[in-house]
Amino acid sequence: FSDVGPDVRWVGNESGIAKDPHWATYTPIGGSKPEAPAPGDTQYERGETGDRDGKFWIPAECDVPLRPGWFWHAAHEGKAKTHAQLMELYFASVGRGACLDLGIVLDPEGRMPAGDVEVLRAFGETLRKTFAQDLARGALVTASNTRGEDAAFSAQHVVDGHAATYWATDNEVTTAELTLEFDAPLTFDVIRLREAVALGQRVERFTLQVDDDGEWRTIHEGSTIGARRLVKLDAPTTARALRLRVDGALACPTLKECA
Repeated sequence: FSDVGPDVRWVGNESGIAKDPHWATYTPIGGSKPEAPAPGDTQYERGETGDRDGKFWIPAECDVPLRPGWFWHAAHEGKAKTHAQLMELYFASVGRGACLDLGIVLDPEGRMPAGDVEVLRAFGETLRKTFAQDLARGALVTASNTRGEDAAFSAQHVVDGHAATYWATDNEVTTAELTLEFDAPLTFDVIRLREAVALGQRVERFTLQVDDDGEWRTIHEGSTIGARRLVKLDAPTTARALRLRVDGALACPTLKECA
């Protein structure tokens, strides 16, 4: 871990946020010598988005302290971020394909402050409740294109819960649609998308729509997906069907989850 990786990169801020769009691919560029990037000597702000055509696979790590600073200070007692603020950070880091590195402190007795523990407990409980149930599991999924019409790349894989399976299109197809039909109307406010990133990060634009009395209504327009994209809607939406439209990709899209 450093400004230049090699495994993960610093995102370029200490706010816990990855910018949108966000690419796991990245080409570090030096600060004083562009051709010779090194830890502490890069154009580090570029790490917030990564590079669409980056040379290396170096996902971002988003670091942020739970309190106003990284170390324990008596003046920071009672000033930890709320669990609601932590959820916002989660969606702006993990929800954009990066990881969240949350800095916690120990007091002079070597213990985590009780107030901080309560915040973290509430944060964990909210996360568990948010993702406890995959509402899309068992949905009927159809696609505008399936690679070679081969069941090995079936659209149904995006709801099968298996990490190793995925939907893919033919090589020449870089725009496509997936439609999920539910047995009964579902109410939801979070949608989780995951590419099969072992094959690279490909999607650069997508649209989510719901069936609104026979008409497709757009509920979100997004950019990259990557290892994980969490879409938090402004308000709960009830629908009998959900459509994912891949509007642009660097190569034929591969998707392992739509939940």
